[in-house]
Amino acid sequence: MKKLYTLAILLLTVSGMMAQPPSDGYYLDGTDDYIELNDSDNINTTIIANRTIEGYFKADDATTKQVIYEEGGNSRGILIYVENNYIIVGAYNRPSGDYTPQWEGTYFREPITDDTWYHVALVFDNLAQPTGSTISATSNTAFKWYLDGTLMDSKAGFQIRGHSGDVNLGRSDSNMRYANCSTWTSGGSSEYCFNNNTQVSSGNYFAGNIWGFRIWDDVRTATEIDNNKDVLITTVGTDNLVAALDGDTVTYLDDSDAVTTDSASNKTVITWSATAASTSWTTGSNWVGGTAPDATKLESVVIPSSTNYPVLTAHTVVGELTVDASASITVNAGATLDVYYDLTNNGTITVENDGALLARENRDVKGSGNFIIKRDSPNYTDRYFYSYWSTPVAETDATIATIFPNVGGYDYYWNASATNAFWNNDHTDMEVGRGYALRANHFNVETAVFDGTVNNGDITETVYYTVDPGTSESGYNIIGNPYPSAIDWQSFQKDNTDVIEGTVYYWRQTDAPIGDNLASDYIEYNNTGSNPLGAADGNIGTAQGFAVQAKAGGGTVTFKNTHRVVANNTQFFRPNNGTDGLITPGSTVATESSNSQTDGRLSLRMSGGGLYATQLLGFIPDGTEAYDDTFDGPFINEGAGIEFYSYVTNSKMAIQALPELTNQSMEIPLGYQVVSSGTYTIQIDAEYISDDFDIVLEDRYESTFTDLRQTSYTFTANPTEENDRFFLKVQYRNTLSVEDVVVSEDEVNVLFNDNALKTITKRSDFETIALYDISGKQLIQREYSDVVTMPQLARGVYVVKYTTDNGIVLTKKVLKS
Repeated sequence: MKKLYTLAILLLTVSGMMAQPPSDGYYLDGTDDYIELNDSDNINTTIIANRTIEGYFKADDATTKQVIYEEGGNSRGILIYVENNYIIVGAYNRPSGDYTPQWEGTYFREPITDDTWYHVALVFDNLAQPTGSTISATSNTAFKWYLDGTLMDSKAGFQIRGHSGDVNLGRSDSNMRYANCSTWTSGGSSEYCFNNNTQVSSGNYFAGNIWGFRIWDDVRTATEIDNNKDVLITTVGTDNLVAALDGDTVTYLDDSDAVTTDSASNKTVITWSATAASTSWTTGSNWVGGTAPDATKLESVVIPSSTNYPVLTAHTVVGELTVDASASITVNAGATLDVYYDLTNNGTITVENDGALLARENRDVKGSGNFIIKRDSPNYTDRYFYSYWSTPVAETDATIATIFPNVGGYDYYWNASATNAFWNNDHTDMEVGRGYALRANHFNVETAVFDGTVNNGDITETVYYTVDPGTSESGYNIIGNPYPSAIDWQSFQKDNTDVIEGTVYYWRQTDAPIGDNLASDYIEYNNTGSNPLGAADGNIGTAQGFAVQAKAGGGTVTFKNTHRVVANNTQFFRPNNGTDGLITPGSTVATESSNSQTDGRLSLRMSGGGLYATQLLGFIPDGTEAYDDTFDGPFINEGAGIEFYSYVTNSKMAIQALPELTNQSMEIPLGYQVVSSGTYTIQIDAEYISDDFDIVLEDRYESTFTDLRQTSYTFTANPTEENDRFFLKVQYRNTLSVEDVVVSEDEVNVLFNDNALKTITKRSDFETIALYDISGKQLIQREYSDVVTMPQLARGVYVVKYTTDNGIVLTKKVLKS
């Protein structure tokens, strides 16, 4: 992408684990909490032949009978419940007037553990009436159940006729029929009970959490169930989805096919005291009744007018939150206000810089109050610096001149919708989901204050695959985090993988605009890590704009609440962002401890003339020699003063993932481009490579080898691009003893054995042997001997030259460790 300030000047002159949902969902207390859906011709008062019911649950204690889902009653019904530390699912259709023989039910069960998440799915696959005079568990395989995305068993199931009595989550409100087999039969990967049930009275409230329950008027495939079990889907009325739970609210289709909602009943409400003595959330005396809210119970909280108002200093979890008129909540730096259900603000909620506000339900916030979201600018040392921003509040509340009073019209967005993309500033307000480049036009720190209605739920932004005419790079777009909390890049990219590549580009201007593009101005991040290593992570902070590359054809990316994360909101990239996590020259780090974010990573730096560029190589289990967009990051800084990169086929990479290192050596071609004559240096920026490997830079123009662990490599260059000069060799150290080495007839193997240079060969025509250091200085030359005693030599790369009796010269490289 063409550099921002270059364009700005031009304008002036003319992106097998245990099942686990994304959040704790809705908590039911086991006493009187439940959600009830009214009878609907789209759910229960219709004939059920093809249907899928699925969702997550976590039981506090699965000993007693507790209903998670039910519809129907004594005659016909569907059940999901826990009892005796089992999850049990089943269905039945008993009236003889419906069909004969009657179906007294098929039930499945599997042991579960308390306080553990499980995903359960019940599938009715083309249920029909019985065709014979008798039925058995093997009459068909139309009734299926899944646990954690795996098909557990398929047994006989039959058509379920329409039944009234509403649909319930968290209790039974009818006298349902439960499995009544004294002995269960093994089948598939679980157990089943067929045609044996007993009636139990209503109640049986569930204590625990449920998340993402939904009803499909369709047969979901095994792949659809498994791939989407962790995905919050609430688009009721599309793709045969007829009901979906989000937080404590179920959205469903009523008799007239209208989308309607029902919310939880009998929620526990905790109220802040009107005479609170302090601002402490956790102090019991600040709450009516003397007890602070229990985060594990996801209780409803009300903040009325008071003498003091809560100031949050840590992760604070509530179910439903209501802030009354004239009341307020303040979220301090490092703290998170985490609201699982409805958020109603009629007062003021202030989120200080580096604080976070999460709303989990996929719906707009309610109320007429204000949200004040603060974000600090950097401590600017030059007013010409730019940063990438986005808005966490509604577009109508995001007037640039109000939030950034010093910007003075130097605010731009990258108009990728044009055939030839360009920087544009024909706007007054910030579009939600778009990234903007804003010039500081001031010194020191300035706090941007976003005052309005916070964004929540699904937010879409179009990305385009068009060309930057300045660099010929295609598909780059600048978008932005639309929420008052950080989002996780991996989660966001995974959900939008069909539209965008797997690398996010953070802008971090490293020098004032002097007409030179700097490769160091972008920080790349993907599943391999960040370039430079340690400079960034996958948490994209509030109000942060960032660059992504659209895939061919472009499309629409969707930001979702499930991408949002607790805390982790301190990363915001701007000029002079300091060395937050960044490993800088002079502080090169070698392997000291095991860390999945750094193991096998090697960061290289090329510098000269006050400029620098870095690249990251990752030798990791997921790495391959082919291009993988989630692990390999294309170099996007064409035209920079220094370009430094590796290659995947013919494409330049700022980040490249390669196979995990074994006892084989690896060679990686490196390329560079400079626009000025001068002296340049290549060195290790940071590395977490095993000491079993040497890291050697070969310069094929100069025929030199440099052990980069021992020293950097300096060379001179005129303006040029060279892609066949430098090769990085990650060489496995031969740890065999002299006696272990076996060679073929013509092979020559050479190694240091303590202070002796040992040649292992079956050749007999060598006349002389010479040893040179990496600078080309000759250290010895003498009559050939297979063992040559050496003076004390430094660790590094050496070259041995053999001359045969007929004048042929053979050269071998050797490492001294």
